[in-house]
Order: sequence, then structure tokens, then C-alpha cells
Amino acid sequence: MRVVLLACVGLLAGLITGKVEAGAWVREPGETLVIRTVMYDELRLPGGDVLRKDEIAIYAEHGFSERLTLVGRIALQDITRFPESSSDEGFALRNLSGSELAARWSLYDYGRWAVSAQALITLQGPGENWNNAPFGQGGGDVEARVLAGRSIGESHFIEGQLAYRRRTDAVGDEVRFDVTVGLQLIEDFMLLGRSHVIWSPGPEGEKPFANHRVQASIRYDVSARTSLEFGALGTVSASRMAEERALMVSLWRRF
Repeated sequence: MRVVLLACVGLLAGLITGKVEAGAWVREPGETLVIRTVMYDELRLPGGDVLRKDEIAIYAEHGFSERLTLVGRIALQDITRFPESSSDEGFALRNLSGSELAARWSLYDYGRWAVSAQALITLQGPGENWNNAPFGQGGGDVEARVLAGRSIGESHFIEGQLAYRRRTDAVGDEVRFDVTVGLQLIEDFMLLGRSHVIWSPGPEGEKPFANHRVQASIRYDVSARTSLEFGALGTVSASRMAEERALMVSLWRRF
């Protein structure tokens, strides 16, 4: 089941040469960002079973033009399921997750403000594809997202994103709301706080499902082209979705 999203997808944050690096701000033409992330994740499912997941993900952005940025993500996952009851069987598998492709268009970028719109499609993989769905099922979802951000002072920013994801199964479409805050602590070190909310009415005749997760991380700019990020993520509240705890390390490379 697609119970976790990599925290950096669509929620990039930082400062480079005075320009905020967050989802609402598109990349310069010809500029590419690649983020490789290793994540160690534990998820307690609503029924009591536990999933432990090791994930290596690659997320990329490329500035296609002054207003258009192309986005993609894929991940390799090792997942082990530990059933709550000793009479049930667990499993272990290694698979590619479902991948995501998106195009982000700058609507407004003036002064401290930036607003953009993004269209995304998911492609089916043999591993996680959807929230609350069996592995290997999913793909073909489409998502419309609006992103708005504002820089604060010389080195801080806040950004919000609102999205509607149309799912191709009967589980129910999703509304997503993400907020990112970036605070420059000292030179080359940035504190990042992120909030991720997912809500869905669920299948017809059943209760909605929802999840609220928060993440805190520190990003260190090794150079103008390389950064390291260390973070932790946890579930604040969940209804009919997994409760999650995760640690992650990311390598940012700019070309």
C-alpha cells in the first residue's frame, strides 16, 4: 500500500545565490537538481501489523524553460511485514515503487512571492503505488497542485501546497495539503519543518481515511552544488492509515 511519500517530493527548500529553492519557485532553464535519499521507515498498520521499509529514492527536477520545470521520482524498496498474530504469515520483498512524472508551470514570480501550478501522473510499479492498497496495484492517477511561497528576510521562507489527486481505483480520491518552513540558522545550515496532510472520503459506504505527518531536518550546504540533509518524520494523527516513524539522509546535487 502506498502509505508514505518521500518527504522531499515537491517540498524542496533552501537558499542558493539568494533565490529560494522550494516547489513554488521553478528552476532556471537548463538547471537540474537530483536528490538521492536513503530512508529507514517503520509503519504500524491499522490492523496492528508492522511494516519495516528500507528505501533508496531518486527525485529530480529540470528547468526546461524559464517557466516550465519537469519533475520525476522513483524508489527501490525493501519491505518486511511482521504480522500482529503469530498465526499469520509475514513476508519480505524488494521492488520498485510506483513512479511519478510531473510538469510545474510558474504562474507568478515577483519580489518575495512565487506561485506555480503542477500536473502529475503516476506510473504503476510492482511495489507501493497507492495509499491503502495492495502492493503492485495502482498507477494512472492524475493530480493537480497549486504551490505558493514567500521568502522572509534574507534567508527564510514559507511555502504551502494544495493538491487534488484523482485515483483510478474505488478507494477514493485524495486531497493533500503540505506546508514547508525554512529557517537559516547559521551560514550553510538550514532548519526545515514540513507538514503533510492527506484526506480521502474513502470507498463508497465506508469511513474516510486521513493522515497527518510532520518532518524536521537539517540541511548542510557542502558547496554551491552539493548539500546533505538529515531528517526524521513521524505521524501526528492517523485515521484508517498507517502510523509512521522514519529517519532519512539525502544527498542534493545541482548541475
